[in-house]
Amino acid sequence: MSDILHRFIHYQREGYWAGDLCESAWMLPYLTAAGHYKYGQQSLRLYLSEMKKLPETAPEAHEAVMAGTFVGRRADGNHNGVSPDMLLEQTYNADAKEASGLDGITLNRAARMKWVYTKPLTAAISAELKSTLHLHSSSPHHESGWSRVNRDAEMVVKVMAAVETNPFTTATPSLINISTGECADPTVKDNLTSVKADGLKALSESLSSDQKKTSVVKLNTFHTQNRIKPKKSGKTSSPCKSNEVTALLRMTQIIASGGELNIVDFIGNHECSDLPPSLFQEDGRMSTGTKASLVKILKEKTKVSSIPDLPKDCL
Repeated sequence: MSDILHRFIHYQREGYWAGDLCESAWMLPYLTAAGHYKYGQQSLRLYLSEMKKLPETAPEAHEAVMAGTFVGRRADGNHNGVSPDMLLEQTYNADAKEASGLDGITLNRAARMKWVYTKPLTAAISAELKSTLHLHSSSPHHESGWSRVNRDAEMVVKVMAAVETNPFTTATPSLINISTGECADPTVKDNLTSVKADGLKALSESLSSDQKKTSVVKLNTFHTQNRIKPKKSGKTSSPCKSNEVTALLRMTQIIASGGELNIVDFIGNHECSDLPPSLFQEDGRMSTGTKASLVKILKEKTKVSSIPDLPKDCL
């Protein structure tokens, strides 16, 4: 896969259309096996199929891309072509983030269209004006500072030390992660060495059965090998608030949301206990008392004032 990426970047820098398509096709089984389904299953397959038909469907466009127009160049020279999306990120998107860009006008459609259509003209005028007045920026590139240069020098030393170190020995025939020095177990070794075959198998199955999506390829890698399985913990009782705190919390939420609440009526209608004491005993068993016994209990626990005779005006 590293060789494919190296050749792919080389062909893009050179603007070689046939090589770009060829390396994209070589990536397809690896992308499918790695689980990049938007590339392996959808966009890349359709892209290669449409580009194969391009000489018949759009001969003029085919001649243009064969001439290298599928990449862009920001300066004259060779081996400096970049893909359109990267070129857009380096130019329009970078300019849009500046003070004279789209900041503050992104919601105004007319202003956006005016900025997009006039940006090439204003950029050309700005470049010509700077050239005429000999206005060249004296500020160095942000990657040429001393801190970046020193950091790059340290990284070069580390890379050279890693390259000169041979992690492979005859005593360890299994695959080795050159970053961590970890040896792959037999399952990971079989999966990684057959990744291309697994990807091609998934692609062939989807093409033979005319499926829109390829079958999922599950690979065991160094990442899955090091994954720690979660320990099964027993059921623990979750800490709960006391009944009084829960009731007060409910009242506070109602008042905070703008509602009106009578605390006396609220407490009278909402018992502060897990089980209503009028129906259940403290241990959770159903109460066997009758209405008369409940009235007796209420009279014993509450002071009820009564008058012997009713007022005459109520008769």
